[in-house]
Amino acid sequence: MRVPVEDWKRIAGRVREEAKRERLSLLAAGIAFWGTLSIFPMLLVVVSVYGLVADPRQAAGQLASLTRPLPGPVARLLVSQLAAAVRAGERGLSINLALSLVGLLWASSRAVQALMRGLNTVYGGRESHGLVGTRLLALLYTVVAIAGVSILLALVAAFPVVLGHIGLGRVARAAVSVARWAALVLLIGAGLALLYRFVPGSRRESRWRSVTWGVGLAMPALVVVSAGLSVFVTGFGRFNQTYGAVAAVAVLMLWLYLSTLIVLLGAEVNGAIERHLGDAALTNQGQKGDLSG
Repeated sequence: MRVPVEDWKRIAGRVREEAKRERLSLLAAGIAFWGTLSIFPMLLVVVSVYGLVADPRQAAGQLASLTRPLPGPVARLLVSQLAAAVRAGERGLSINLALSLVGLLWASSRAVQALMRGLNTVYGGRESHGLVGTRLLALLYTVVAIAGVSILLALVAAFPVVLGHIGLGRVARAAVSVARWAALVLLIGAGLALLYRFVPGSRRESRWRSVTWGVGLAMPALVVVSAGLSVFVTGFGRFNQTYGAVAAVAVLMLWLYLSTLIVLLGAEVNGAIERHLGDAALTNQGQKGDLSG
């Protein structure tokens, strides 16, 4: 989808106006709140489900390795919760555990539901599934997300084993390690594209190309925000002195807020471009009609 260079200024103005009108910062804060409450149950579900077919400690180790790009307090908090999840997952499958997983899954879907509502607000749609339908749809998206993370863990866990059997040299191992992280970035980008394309339940139909602008904006912005927040917390922030025992939770909530704000801004860019091109097409059709008349 090609956008003329001279139109970008108008699109940027539309994004700014829409973000202000829709109170994007407040939307991101609400989603970050539910995300903070949902992330720990979701980790427990992932580790427990993965532990049914493999060692849950392996899942925790692989997830812990994926927290390296995150700010230090966030990574340490997630790793500590993963250790607690492993202790719960080592008990094996039981009726109590199954019932607990259902409850945890239901709790985890609250963040997904908040994100769905936020994206619908950004795209200017109205929820058409009703209260129960929206809740069930959020639950379905949560199950899909957990399944995707579990599959990713399985692939990441198998990767070092396969690499060890191949017997590559040091340079080749370094290159493959870089490719591993690049593949992870591509998977996150694909997840964002799916999020922009399918999660808004009542938006008008659009093509895949319409979500590429938002993904292209959100991906590097997420990397910059994570790295910048990590540097700020390590070098300048005094979260431990200010928040004490809940400092890690405060940093987690701040990181989720900034990340959610970026994701919503990406959706705002997609929506602004779609609306701008739609208005331009209507204008062109009107001009052609005037000429033919």
